[in-house]
Amino acid sequence: MTTVILVLNSDLIGIHTVNLQKWIKSWGMWAPLVYISLWIACSLFFLPVIPLNIIGGIVFGPVMSTIYTSLGATLEATASFLLGRYFLHTLVTEWVVSNEKFDQINSGVKANGWKMLTLTRLVPVLPLHLQNYMYGITGIRLTTYMFVSWVCMIPANAACCFLGNAFVRSAKGIKQNLVYISIAAAFFLLVLFLYRRYRGIEIN
Repeated sequence: MTTVILVLNSDLIGIHTVNLQKWIKSWGMWAPLVYISLWIACSLFFLPVIPLNIIGGIVFGPVMSTIYTSLGATLEATASFLLGRYFLHTLVTEWVVSNEKFDQINSGVKANGWKMLTLTRLVPVLPLHLQNYMYGITGIRLTTYMFVSWVCMIPANAACCFLGNAFVRSAKGIKQNLVYISIAAAFFLLVLFLYRRYRGIEIN
């Protein structure tokens, strides 16, 4: 689905490439920090993050954007987790008190620990931003949550960064684009492999 969206909107994305580059690069050495901060803001305000993947690929290139995106995604997940656990515990509990999916996730964490987190990161049965808050009121350890979330989010984030860069940098030539698309496909296949590895932990 991400690939289709990028293909259909590649011209539109290309139109805004220069402006996006100028705005983020105008921060100079602080540009990566600004980019990572945007990730945290998106999580806290339930905003979509796929556009950030694309922006990262445009501005920083596929490799560095993957690094920055991975860090930003992990920090945003951790920030929401900590808010859910220590500052908004009552509010989040009220949100999910009658949510059947949360009950199943909470039970899965008790029974399977990090494996349940792995599954829900690869197959988002609930929006990831909401999951971040919800996991804060489960019994999973913060260090486990951070590490597993980081590992599981790398493939999808990297795929988006490589795809975004490929579709906006047509001037680099078809060969380089094909290489980037192939790398993105490999990351998507990795997600599929991990899902098949842990799909035995079912969420009905």
